[in-house]
Amino acid sequence: MTKKYAMVLGIGVALVAGVGVLAVRAADTPAAPDIKKLADQVGKKSWDELAKEGQAVAKKHDDLLDIMNVFKPRSKVAKVSGIGVGDEPGAIIPDGIEQKIIRMAGKVGVTERDIAKAPALKRMSEIAAGVAAVAVHKPNDKAQKNAASMQKWKDWSKEMHDSAQDLIKALETKDRTQVKAAVMKLNGSCTKCHSEFRDD
Repeated sequence: MTKKYAMVLGIGVALVAGVGVLAVRAADTPAAPDIKKLADQVGKKSWDELAKEGQAVAKKHDDLLDIMNVFKPRSKVAKVSGIGVGDEPGAIIPDGIEQKIIRMAGKVGVTERDIAKAPALKRMSEIAAGVAAVAVHKPNDKAQKNAASMQKWKDWSKEMHDSAQDLIKALETKDRTQVKAAVMKLNGSCTKCHSEFRDD
């Protein structure tokens, strides 16, 4: 083998290896494995039971953003990549949980395609409920300023969990009107919390 071909082969191997590493890192959100395990228990355990398990997850992660980042779009090039919606990247647009909830709750609404993708959207809802079970134990500085703020944080975390459960039930009916009402409720719980406690 000539030096020229050896060098080309070496570069090719390095590029393939690099792409492999990039793909792994892009899918690897720090809290994702723990959130997915909690999501598996949604509907099987009560809020109190799920939140108790969420407390252990909260202790593993220093920053609330480590938890909330699972809602970001799935990406191979972004600095932080979320879990995404569905098993196949890009099959559901937008491929980010927060963006998908906002779109379904907004003018675009719930489409026939959404109903056809109900299993993926149910999993999205389970993940949202799992996030709530962890986030309730990770109040930020604004939430910790007084007892009233802390109570809102707890109440809105539970509301997020409950509305995610309602969305799962609505998706099972395949009724777009019911799904739209449920997703608006879920989005509303997120919006209330963000408007009071989110910095950006």
